[in-house]
Amino acid sequence: MLVITADRPNEWIDQYDGQTIFQEGVYGNHVKGSFQFPNSIGTEDDSWLAARLSNEAINLSKKFPCGPVHLNIPLKEPFYPTDGESIQFPEKPCIFNQHSSNVQLSDESFAKLKNRLDGVHRILVIVGQQRPNLEILTLLNSLSDRHQVVFISDCIGNMQSDKSITFHDHWLGIPQLSSNLEPDLIISFGKSIISKALKLFLRSTKASHWHIQEDGNAKDTFQRLTRILPTHPKAFFKWLTENLQPQNLEFYQAWHSFELKVKNELPKVLNRVGFGEYSALHAALQAIPKLSKIHAANSMSVRYLNFLGAREQEVCCNRGTSGIDGSSSTAVGCTFTTKELVTLVTGDLAFFYDRNAFWHNYAMPNLRIILLNNHGGGIFRIIKGPNEQPELEEFLKLNKNYPLNI
Repeated sequence: MLVITADRPNEWIDQYDGQTIFQEGVYGNHVKGSFQFPNSIGTEDDSWLAARLSNEAINLSKKFPCGPVHLNIPLKEPFYPTDGESIQFPEKPCIFNQHSSNVQLSDESFAKLKNRLDGVHRILVIVGQQRPNLEILTLLNSLSDRHQVVFISDCIGNMQSDKSITFHDHWLGIPQLSSNLEPDLIISFGKSIISKALKLFLRSTKASHWHIQEDGNAKDTFQRLTRILPTHPKAFFKWLTENLQPQNLEFYQAWHSFELKVKNELPKVLNRVGFGEYSALHAALQAIPKLSKIHAANSMSVRYLNFLGAREQEVCCNRGTSGIDGSSSTAVGCTFTTKELVTLVTGDLAFFYDRNAFWHNYAMPNLRIILLNNHGGGIFRIIKGPNEQPELEEFLKLNKNYPLNI
């Protein structure tokens, strides 16, 4: 993403002139980089500098990990063109592309990892938020088929299959069920996960943790980090399939026995319960085409989606600060990048908070919206703390007698 902002010339900043703020670097650490255009492009050097900065900004935005880059452009008056005035763009703009490269671990590093694996018998792979990748999923399925790893994927991991663990939120956190679930080694890749129960469980273990990330900038989410592997997950799991010895079968069976029980019983429960958010979403998901995208708002929307098991559609969600703002705007933006059906799953509070996302003149024939109306932020009636505060009813406008149907 390239964020382009219009600014006033430097000489008028902080001079009590209209429409001026300190805009250079305004996004701070929320962008990968910030570039300041020259005050004008009246000379060849100015044009060269503007072209160079534009190229650097675009290349930085596409460099792993992809992310937003800010380009701030000061504009001198007059701002509006006169009759007959036109802008002349160069026929051959200056473009320099940055070629990507795959980071590979050295033979020495692989030898050390192989030596460490000799003492490991219970491996848990955690798939963090990312785009779908069939090649990696195929490798994980192969490792699971041979009972060599247990791999867990929330819906936002986009690597769910009949070989993965997806119903973990239904039983993790119950102490009497956790005796055979603790791993020796956690291997993770991707960004954040949804499941708080999974995070707390992994933080309570004594397992080592290896995190795979191409730029080597790992996060110690589970407080167990011991190795950072700066390589592509596909390369690592391909190596793992060729070098991993037989693992503890009881560990594999313990995880998958719970998975199978929930997978078999949950549909029966949902068919018995009365109408509510949980059952309504379960019914609606059956009608969503496999070749489509699902955008989920934060709080209960994405959690319901995660509770309901593996999805074949690509699932998107704004998990940065897990706020409700911007979820509708993201879904609307997605509709303009694909011909596939896009389904937004949202709650009433999130929907109305970002309702301006729909205030434009563009057609969106491929957008569908599932709105779960629980009368204002149902998650706050579940979380211990907010549900005990007297301000809850006043600020979320909830009926005291309203039952949360899940």
